[in-house]
Amino acid sequence: MNEYKGIFEIEILGKKRGFKFGMGAFAHACRLDGCSIGEIASRIIGGDLQSQLILIYTASVQYARLQKEIEPTQEQVNDWIDHVGIDQFGSAMVSAFRTSPNAEAPKEEVKETQGQS
Repeated sequence: MNEYKGIFEIEILGKKRGFKFGMGAFAHACRLDGCSIGEIASRIIGGDLQSQLILIYTASVQYARLQKEIEPTQEQVNDWIDHVGIDQFGSAMVSAFRTSPNAEAPKEEVKETQGQS
């Protein structure tokens, strides 16, 4: 299992491609799409193809940055989507957020502190 939440990896055209669906990808997508996070979420859920393509692209950029790889262009990512199909990426986004890599993380004990008199 990957140590980061929101990671989706798939082999496309003989090479492993990765996507990091998280707040960084959404922030980058909002900047490119010129809208708020609520608006882009509504657009994606509503089936807006441009917003879906932008989010998948920004997720690929976030993955590349996390892994210190060369960032793909939007045209490259669009070609990957053409090869695999956008439905597979929709399923990937859902499953990437469904699992938590730190589900059993230890909980810190909270200590009460006395206020100053």
